[in-house]
Amino acid sequence: MTEHSAVIFVFFFLAEYASIVLICILSSILFLGGYLLDISPLINLVQFVDFDRWLYLTDSVTNGYSVSNPVLEGLFYGIVLGVKSCALIFTFVWARASFPRIRFDQLMSFCWTVLLPIVIAFIVLVPCVLYSFEIIPANISLLSLPILVKGVDNNPQTKHIKKLNPHWVTGFTDGEGCFTVKLRKSSLYTVGWRVQAVFAIKLHKRDLDILTRIREFFGVGTVIVNKTEAIFAVHSLKEIIKIIIPHFDSYPLLTQKYADFLLFKQIVLIMAEKKHTTEEGLREILSIRAALNLGFSDTLKKFFSKIVPASRPVVPIRNIIDPNWLVGFVDAEGCFHIVIQKAKLSFKVWSIFQITQHSRDTLLMESLVQFLGCGKVSNRNSTPTVDLRVTELITIYTNIVPFFQKYELQSLKQFDFNLFCEAFNLIRNKEHYTKEGLDKLMNIKLKMNKKDI
Repeated sequence: MTEHSAVIFVFFFLAEYASIVLICILSSILFLGGYLLDISPLINLVQFVDFDRWLYLTDSVTNGYSVSNPVLEGLFYGIVLGVKSCALIFTFVWARASFPRIRFDQLMSFCWTVLLPIVIAFIVLVPCVLYSFEIIPANISLLSLPILVKGVDNNPQTKHIKKLNPHWVTGFTDGEGCFTVKLRKSSLYTVGWRVQAVFAIKLHKRDLDILTRIREFFGVGTVIVNKTEAIFAVHSLKEIIKIIIPHFDSYPLLTQKYADFLLFKQIVLIMAEKKHTTEEGLREILSIRAALNLGFSDTLKKFFSKIVPASRPVVPIRNIIDPNWLVGFVDAEGCFHIVIQKAKLSFKVWSIFQITQHSRDTLLMESLVQFLGCGKVSNRNSTPTVDLRVTELITIYTNIVPFFQKYELQSLKQFDFNLFCEAFNLIRNKEHYTKEGLDKLMNIKLKMNKKDI
């Protein structure tokens, strides 16, 4: 009888400890990052702060883990998950053996009177903290995040919109796009650094629609919205190689950003050959990265002070072969505005079309004057910036307005252009000399170039 009764106890004891093991494994997966090496109870918070790593967590497997063999990789991940689970099991058994047992009714009372109010308080407190510090974007609910991760637009209101012209996309990228390579210290890589190539366009959140259309054009990438900004980004190395680079090879950039694209392309090709996981490959990437955009940040300069930047490619001066490039460039960098200045006896009024760019693109801006057949390029004294301005009434009437009526702007700048035309007609008809006309002009001016449309 003793043996038979012991069997029942063994199964009961086995079930009790099996439940402990199961709960600890689930807890390590849900709260400690599972097979990931980052051991932190705040793993979910880190995902929202570092959204690119969160969205493309699986890309880290193909972009340079120190373990490249699938069998060894699986073994490594299994060991990481096992160590975390064993640590939780040890803590669970230690607490169970160290503290005296309590009655079941006391346990239930503790859960209802202590644990449940704490859980409810955290449900209210945690979202408030995340929202207050802008860790979770105010405009995105958690239920909508999977849609953004997949890069698929399921909004029926955008299905009827005409697809963007590829020249327009290049022109817009010339103004607002960015080719960058992120470097982060990481113990997951043999070289100690994680290298990630990113193509991104960042705008004000009012331009979310145009970023969604750009994502539809490429068919890859994600759009993330925070409190004031919207960002279209492509992080996947495979998508950059197959989609992004071929586009800009076929429709080349015209500004000095083309040099950044060429440097970016060099780094991507090095990463495609997995050389960024070696010391030699990393040094080659660092040299190119030091010449990309504005070079190293102050933090990276401390780590790589001896790196010699590679020489930047020379960007040839190209003629504008498609008007859609200019439309995209104006959507990014152009401005239509009205100036009303009070004089002694009346008001002086100007209608101005303007494009602003870095002074390194002065030759390109001068070529835009030839393309439009009007305007003047001038340098700003305080900053390395040049402006192309068209202020003459007759040239705006004969060149600017007809051009943008034929080739429509694609962003919300079209709204500003429509108001600009309305104001221009008032000025051309000299209605601004009357009080009623001047009031109309001032109301139009107040509506233009606003970020809260």
